[in-house]
Amino acid sequence: MVVGSVHLYLGMQLKFGNGQVKVDMSYYLAKVLHEFPNLKEEVLPGKKNLFAPSMDLPLLAEKECISFT
Repeated sequence: MVVGSVHLYLGMQLKFGNGQVKVDMSYYLAKVLHEFPNLKEEVLPGKKNLFAPSMDLPLLAEKECISFT
């Protein structure tokens, strides 16, 4: 690995330095948006409530619950 260098690979800009690797795709994204200026928002097949809890299912037992807060 070369420290303090920048490499371009598959649309990614990889910046090496200080024991870190930073990946940046903003140049690639700007290029795509420039080539296709008429892109619009599309509806995905997943519904907005895809991950909403179902109130019909039984609750987990207290020992099975995990808190991420």
